[in-house]
Amino acid sequence: MTNFIKVCIFSLLTVGAFWGYSSFGIPQIKPAPPPVEAKVDLGSMTMEKFIALGAELFDGKGDCTLCHNEMGRAPMLEKAVADAEKTLKSPAYKGTAKTVEEYLYESSVSPSVYVVPGFGKKGTNDTVSPMPDATGSSVGLTKIELAAVIAYLQDLSGSEVTVQIPTMDASAEGAESAKSKECE
Repeated sequence: MTNFIKVCIFSLLTVGAFWGYSSFGIPQIKPAPPPVEAKVDLGSMTMEKFIALGAELFDGKGDCTLCHNEMGRAPMLEKAVADAEKTLKSPAYKGTAKTVEEYLYESSVSPSVYVVPGFGKKGTNDTVSPMPDATGSSVGLTKIELAAVIAYLQDLSGSEVTVQIPTMDASAEGAESAKSKECE
C-alpha cells in the first residue's frame, strides 16, 4: 500500500512539474488578428493598381507563395502565360478554356482539370491536384480578387494583360457569392 501511495505522489509531482513548466516556463504565442478585408474601389481603379492588388493578394490572402516557390511543391508562376499556352495546345489538356485568361481562371477554381505532370497528389498519377479551389473556403478569393491575381500573373509573365477591370455590378455579384459560400 505504501508503494501505491509513493507512486501516486510521484505521478502527481511529475504531472505538476510538467504543468508548471508548460504554463509558466514556455512563452505563450499570441496569434495575430485576422486580416482586415480591404475595400476595393473599382470606380478609381487603374490597371496598374489592379495588378498591384493582384500582387498583394498573391503574396497575402491567396497564400499562393506557400506552394508556388523555389521549394518545388507547385509549378513556378513567372512563366504562367507561356506554360498556359503550351498546355492549351497539349492533347492531355481536357478543360474547356480557350484563352490563357480562361485557363488561369479554370486552374484556380478547378485545379484538377489539368494537373501539371509531377505536381499531382501522390498515388493519383497526376490526376488530382493538391491545390484547393481559390474561391473556396480555405482561400476565399472573390471573383474580382481572382481577376486581379490573373492580371498580376499575366504582368509577371511579361505578356499583355487581357483581364478587364470588373465593373461595380461585378463587385456586388462577388460579394453575394462570398455571402452564399459562408452560408453553405
